[in-house]
Amino acid sequence: MRLRYILCFIWPHVFGTYFVRIDSRNSSGPLKHFWRSTGFCPSEPHAKAYKYDTGPDMNQNLAYIGALPFTGIQQVRIHWLLDLVQVKKQHPLQYDFRWLDQLIDKLYKNGLKPGFELMGSLSNFFTDFENKTQVVFWRDLVKATAERYIKKYGIDYVRRWNFETWNEPDCHDFDAVNMTVKGFLNYYDASSEGLRAADKRLIFGGPGDGCYYKKHHKGHKKYAIGLLDHVVHGTNFFTGNKETHIDFISWHLKGDGMANRILELEKRLSEEIYTKYPSLQSKPFYNE
Repeated sequence: MRLRYILCFIWPHVFGTYFVRIDSRNSSGPLKHFWRSTGFCPSEPHAKAYKYDTGPDMNQNLAYIGALPFTGIQQVRIHWLLDLVQVKKQHPLQYDFRWLDQLIDKLYKNGLKPGFELMGSLSNFFTDFENKTQVVFWRDLVKATAERYIKKYGIDYVRRWNFETWNEPDCHDFDAVNMTVKGFLNYYDASSEGLRAADKRLIFGGPGDGCYYKKHHKGHKKYAIGLLDHVVHGTNFFTGNKETHIDFISWHLKGDGMANRILELEKRLSEEIYTKYPSLQSKPFYNE
């Protein structure tokens, strides 16, 4: 059977009609569904993210996303997740996970998984990752968070999550946290060691940077390149050894609305990274 589709492309000042013939009798190979992720950011203030993340509108959104045919979307990548956790300032520190529990449970029941950015200040409790005490507290928080959901849902579910660094660090959206480059590297080590203490099979990557090629942020790459340098050449905050772990390299190359531009930037940046850091060539490159 032959099918004919009329595609109308509308561009500024240009109108055209194109005829495309498709012979459905011939199969040229499978069309792999390579993109199964979406995401969202709660409205400000992020300390009140629970109102957005666990409200009725978001519950409906997640139900729609989970209902897509053929598991069209599997991951929901979410900013400021750890602002759903409250700190009880006592010794030892205790955490109230009720809001995060609600969101993770909603994802789970809809057949989805979080893209879990380790991002948030927990109502301004964390302010400075050059402070050694806060670095240790962060590691313990990450460990407790991972262990909580492993116990609740099992390792087979949680090991499929992509844990990731703070979103777009070179764009400097840190809320109340004074995040220097050194502090960011300490934060990374604390996140990595916390996850590995919970289970070494958990996946963690970054830098999730988004300002590398943006015109108004041209050249802003201190955090992203600093992280890659740290992973390859640096010293781990906790072990004192050159053994910092990373499972994937992530970036946000959006192409200014042009698909070819996205592919061009992906190719250029991945080649730059793999050439400069040959030891990272086995790590997958994610453009989110």
